[in-house]
Amino acid sequence: MTNPAIILDLDDTLGNIKERLQNIYRKKTGRTDIHYRDWKDFGSVHYDFSFDDLTQFFIEDNTLRLMRPHAGTIETTARLKSLGYDIHIVTARGWHPDAQAITEGWLTENNITFDQVHIVPFGQCKEELTRTIPNIAFFVDDRIDHCLAMHKSGRVNKQVLVYAQPWNEDQFVEHEGKDDSFQRIEDIREILRFL
Repeated sequence: MTNPAIILDLDDTLGNIKERLQNIYRKKTGRTDIHYRDWKDFGSVHYDFSFDDLTQFFIEDNTLRLMRPHAGTIETTARLKSLGYDIHIVTARGWHPDAQAITEGWLTENNITFDQVHIVPFGQCKEELTRTIPNIAFFVDDRIDHCLAMHKSGRVNKQVLVYAQPWNEDQFVEHEGKDDSFQRIEDIREILRFL
């Protein structure tokens, strides 16, 4: 029998990428009033920049290497591993040419415990990529579409957890209270209360 698996998103779940993106937008537009808490859909194009523009901004800024972990990430992943979970980092960074190396390097440099990193190709749903991961106990992501797809798949044994961000708040309200196995968390350490 395989160990139970925990699938964790990286950007704006284990690490804080939104503040770097907010600062990139401020710099590129000259607008100091830009704030991530105003974003209602992280996937939409903000401030008249295309996806290609955003990709280039991230590469120029070295965002993926310089992102800071959220409080509690190091301790929580270590605790999950000590409890016998396999930790799979599943991140939609397929747009970056060095995504695998940068991601593994960032996790290692920041002392974040993990077993395997999976890079989702651009446009693919995480549910599809994770079909080869057996015995999934938990799935945690800030994107409601990925969370809903995993929940609907029926392959998550315990909890699908939506990591609270401004862009998923309104979307989560539509699903709140309908199913105890679909919850929203404010802090990565909250995973431990569902064990």
